[in-house]
Amino acid sequence: MRFLEVRQTSLSSYQDSLKNLEGKQGKGRQRELVAGGMISVRQLREALVFGVLLAIGGTLRTKRFLCLSGEICYNEPLDVGCFDRIAFGKFCQHMYLPMSPFAVDPNFTIYHSDDRLLHHHLNVVNLIEQVKNTRFPKSNDVTFVIHGFGESEKHWMHYAKDALVRLEQQTVILVYWGRGASHPNYFQASANTRVVGAIIAKVIQAINKVHGIPLGRFRLVGFSLGAHVAGFGGKQFNETKIGAIYGLDPAGPLFTEGNPNRFYKAVPPAERLDRYDADYVEILHTSGDDLFHAGAGSPFQWGDVDFYANGGEQQPGCEIEYLRFFTFDTELMVNEFWRTMKCSHIMAYHAFIHSITDNYLERHVAFECHTKHAWTYGRCSGGKIAEFGFKRYPPVADKKSEQRKFFFGTLQNGTKAVHVVVSMDSPEVQKIPRHWKIEIGNVTVSLVTQLTAISETLNFPSGNYTFVAAIAEEDLETVDGVEVEWNSGKFEFAAFGIQYPQRQWKQRFLQMYVEVYRRMEIYWRAMMS
Repeated sequence: MRFLEVRQTSLSSYQDSLKNLEGKQGKGRQRELVAGGMISVRQLREALVFGVLLAIGGTLRTKRFLCLSGEICYNEPLDVGCFDRIAFGKFCQHMYLPMSPFAVDPNFTIYHSDDRLLHHHLNVVNLIEQVKNTRFPKSNDVTFVIHGFGESEKHWMHYAKDALVRLEQQTVILVYWGRGASHPNYFQASANTRVVGAIIAKVIQAINKVHGIPLGRFRLVGFSLGAHVAGFGGKQFNETKIGAIYGLDPAGPLFTEGNPNRFYKAVPPAERLDRYDADYVEILHTSGDDLFHAGAGSPFQWGDVDFYANGGEQQPGCEIEYLRFFTFDTELMVNEFWRTMKCSHIMAYHAFIHSITDNYLERHVAFECHTKHAWTYGRCSGGKIAEFGFKRYPPVADKKSEQRKFFFGTLQNGTKAVHVVVSMDSPEVQKIPRHWKIEIGNVTVSLVTQLTAISETLNFPSGNYTFVAAIAEEDLETVDGVEVEWNSGKFEFAAFGIQYPQRQWKQRFLQMYVEVYRRMEIYWRAMMS
C-alpha cells in the first residue's frame, strides 16, 4: 500500500535496496510522503476511510439480507467464467463484483534458471498465442509469485525470483495485478482476487497443454491477498491439482467473520485459500491477530501444514510504540498503527525468501505444538520437527489426515534463529499477608555475549518459569552464561497504610538453559546429511 510506506530500520539489509528501487520507479509521479516516512494528509484521509470501512465490513461483515444480488460473466479476452456476490452462508464476503480481466490487466513476467537476465512478458490479450510463442523448458518447475494489496510491496518479488532462479531447473513467473489491487479500495481488491486467480489458472492450463509440463510441477506463492489469489487459482483444477501453494500470511480482513474478540471464525473454504486447492498447501502466519490489534493476517489453519513465526502474531521489532499510538495527534496515531501492521505482515515474505536455499543449515526448523501458549513457555511435546519454506519436491499431502501446526522463532530480519528454552525459578514473594501477596515487575533474561535481552513481564511470579528464546546460531556457540534480573514495581495502598518498596534482584548462571531443542536440531541435521 502506498500509504503504508514507512521506514523500517529493524528489517533485513536488503530493504534499503527496496526503498532505492521504489524511489527510482516513482520518478514519473509525485511523491507525497512527508519527511521521515510519515504519511501525507491525503493518505491519512484515505487510511481513515479505509480503516472505518474495513472495521465495519471486515469484522462485522454484511448480513445476507443486505447483500446485493448480482452476477457478471467475462469471456473476453479470456473466458474466466461467472462471478456473483450472493452469500455462500450467513454473510456476504464480497460487496463488490470483480473487475474485468481488461480492467485488472495482470501482467506476467517470466524468468528461467538457465538464462537469468532474459525475461519475457505475457498479458491477457492473445494469452494462449503468447504462451505458444514463449519458451518453457519441460524439465523446469514453474513457480508463480503473487503480490498482495497495493503496489508498493511488490519489489520483494524480485528478491524471491532471484533466489528461485539460482536453483536449477526453475521457471519463475511474477504476477503483477496492481490495477486490481490498488488502494484504498480493499473491498474491490479482495473481490478481484477471484478473477486474477482464474486468469492464472488459464495460464497454467495453456502451459500444461502447449508445453506438456505436468500440473504437479506448478507452484503458487502468494502474499496477503495474493495468497487468496493462489487459492482461487488452485480451485479451478478439480481432478488433477497443481503441485503446491505457499500462502504467506494470508489476508484476514473480509476472509474472517464475526466480532474479532468473540466468535471469531474463518469464512467457508470456497471463499478463501484452503488446503484442498493444491496437492500440498503450506501457510506462514506472521500477523494473525485481529484488525483492532494491528493484525493484517489470519490466525486460522488453512493449509496442510501451518507455520507460526514467533507465535504468528506480533514479530520482533514490530511492537506498538504506545506513546506514539495513544496521542491526540491523529496523523501520528494512524501512522503508528499502519507501521505496526505492515511490520509484522511483511515479515512473512522476508522469512520465505530466506528459506529458498539448497543449504539445509540455513532453513527454518519448526517444532510441532498445539498452541501459541505452549510454544511460548517451552511446553511443546513429542519432538516432531519440520522445515518451513520453499521445497524443491513438495509432498502430496494426505487430505484425510489432520492439519498440523508448527512454531519457530526468527531474528528481527526474518533470518533463522536457534530455539533455546530458558527455565528458572522466580524470586520469592515478600512475606506479606496472604491476600496482599502480589508482586508485579519485569524479568530480564540475557544470554551473555548477546547485545539484546529477552524481557518478560510476570504477575504472581512464584514457582518455575519457562519460555522460549530465539537467538542467532553463531551466537549460541559463544554463550557462556545466562543473566537473570528481577525488578519489581513499588507497591502502595495508601488507604490502609501499606507500602512495599521497589526491589531489584540480579544473578548470573552458567549454561543452565534446557538443550532439548538444540539436540533436536542437531539430530535433524544428521538426518539431512
